[in-house]
Amino acid sequence: MATFSIGLTKDFDESQIAVKDITTYPQTVNTVSMTQEKISRIMLYSTDAFVADFNSNFANPGSAVLDAEWIFPTDNDTVYSVSMYTGIDWDAVTVDCDSWAIAFYDGDFWINKSVNTKDTGTDPTPRDDNDWARLYVGAAIDFTALGGSNYAAITEAQMRDILETSRSTSSVTEADDGLAQTEGDPFTIAKTDCHEWTITSNLAVDIPMTIELLDVDYSSVDDSLTFSGSEALIDLDDYDSGGDGAYLVKIVYTVSAIENTIYLPIYEFCDAEDCYMQLFQYILCHCSDPCDDCDDDYATRKYDLDMIGHALFQIKQYVYLDKYQYMGIMNINDTRQDLIDTISLMIDKLSIIVDRCGLCDDDDDNEI
Repeated sequence: MATFSIGLTKDFDESQIAVKDITTYPQTVNTVSMTQEKISRIMLYSTDAFVADFNSNFANPGSAVLDAEWIFPTDNDTVYSVSMYTGIDWDAVTVDCDSWAIAFYDGDFWINKSVNTKDTGTDPTPRDDNDWARLYVGAAIDFTALGGSNYAAITEAQMRDILETSRSTSSVTEADDGLAQTEGDPFTIAKTDCHEWTITSNLAVDIPMTIELLDVDYSSVDDSLTFSGSEALIDLDDYDSGGDGAYLVKIVYTVSAIENTIYLPIYEFCDAEDCYMQLFQYILCHCSDPCDDCDDDYATRKYDLDMIGHALFQIKQYVYLDKYQYMGIMNINDTRQDLIDTISLMIDKLSIIVDRCGLCDDDDDNEI
């Protein structure tokens, strides 16, 4: 079974969203190994989860050497749902195409509107075969032979229905949904103190919503969180597993009878920053002459200072990468999950040094 995936990136000036095919190729379709150039793609997007708003893009980007990516303009304060539907490239692969199958040929998309299975290796091309119809918004296509409808002029909404039928009926077509939020995100997150975070809802106060704090493996840390007015407060010190680390805030809310789920990452390393400043001040004030031997514990503090400094630099680089690549995007795909897991592991390793904070003796401290 083929599995296709997309990733969404919001442009820095909030004016557009880029959608990219991030599938790991090859994929097996109809027992055939499919690399990227053998796949054709139709992208749809909507501002209301495909209830009343439908938009299509038949550009079919991508090749053997060029990534498949669409870019479309966006409005502010809007959530966009995105779907990618995959067919085949007629000229790039030899494969059987069953009813409802979609193929890209000679710059156009075609759909098999007959009960006959088509063989790309032996059958005529879609332009020369009456069993195929050119697929586009406004096309007149009769699917009654397949138990479908007879369309006089396919609308954007009807195109979604046709693609969904193809996805569920034809083995050569799969779909994957993504979600991106433009400027004016429904929720914002801010650090207010060490280990303290505030989640602010920008939605109407009467919108049903739940909030839960998760570990990065999606296990629950606290499922009793609530919004007081427009704010929910999180104090990581309230939990045995709290403190420095990586966490996810899961929010489920319902707008216009549509349930939405988003995740907001928390990256906390203030204990490490506090330890770093303790060690820096100790070393700066305790032994100003680098030629002096100072004391035996000085080297331990200096080692921990260096390790914490290097680790914090790398962690912050990863955090900035996550914020830049997924700015405003509320879903978490496999690629982003790997990045979150890496940051979490680095903070956990850093905490081992921070717990010691340069001290070899439990009775000692970093005060001068």
